[in-house]
Amino acid sequence: MKPREETGRYRIYFRIPFTIYFLCYDMTLRKYVLMRKVWNEEWCHYMWKKI
Repeated sequence: MKPREETGRYRIYFRIPFTIYFLCYDMTLRKYVLMRKVWNEEWCHYMWKKI
């Protein structure tokens, strides 16, 4: 499966339907994790936060 987006540590695959969570792969822990996008007021853009 091709990642939707890739950051330095995470590969974001897809959004789980009817939720605000995304299925991601943590390349450091080598596990799948749930994440969500949160707005950062200080930097004025969205950031990924692990659940």
